[in-house]
Amino acid sequence: MVIYGRDRTREKIKVGSTVSPWRPVIATLPDLSSMQSLTYVNEIDISKVKTGQKVIIGIDALPEKILDGEVISVANIGQPMPKSDAKVFEVKIKVLGDVNDLKPAMTTSNIIQTGIFTDTLFIASETVFENDSLQYVFLESNGTITKQIVDLGDENENFILIRKGLKDSDRILLSPPDNEEDLAFQGMEIYQEIKERKLREEEEAKNSEKENSPISGA
Repeated sequence: MVIYGRDRTREKIKVGSTVSPWRPVIATLPDLSSMQSLTYVNEIDISKVKTGQKVIIGIDALPEKILDGEVISVANIGQPMPKSDAKVFEVKIKVLGDVNDLKPAMTTSNIIQTGIFTDTLFIASETVFENDSLQYVFLESNGTITKQIVDLGDENENFILIRKGLKDSDRILLSPPDNEEDLAFQGMEIYQEIKERKLREEEEAKNSEKENSPISGA
């Protein structure tokens, strides 16, 4: 298999194309025994992606084939998405296992495992509300609705982990009730714990900065 190069306008090299000294490649012979999947991750989630993370790869042209992969590089600089203000970062994934059926330029779906959590409670993102200082859900218990303060953990675009404030048998609302302004908050002790934890983290960060600051002479 031969893969033709592209000129400075991103057009494929063909008969009549001009080859410059700065772009001397006319074509390459790919090593089809080793394949990579190139994907792009939005700027909100890129901090969660690290080299070495495991990936589940699906092949659009071969829906019955599922392959394992591993993140081998993450771009340091983002690039704008077409027709959007959002930034994305290039992520390269090494395809593991049998790649005999794969061809260059095939489309893949990539599920990057950024974390594994066991025995953990999670809820839909749209059930969490917030004001200036509190994050809460609308908890229904025996016909009574209250604003339950929650301590949140990691999240993705669909779900949020719950550290404290709910148990797996609780019922919560997807949208605020009509009388939401009249409802009482419960779980203020959780808010105090969150506040104290943030203060400790800020203090630890300040101490770390002091320890790592350079010493200058007089």
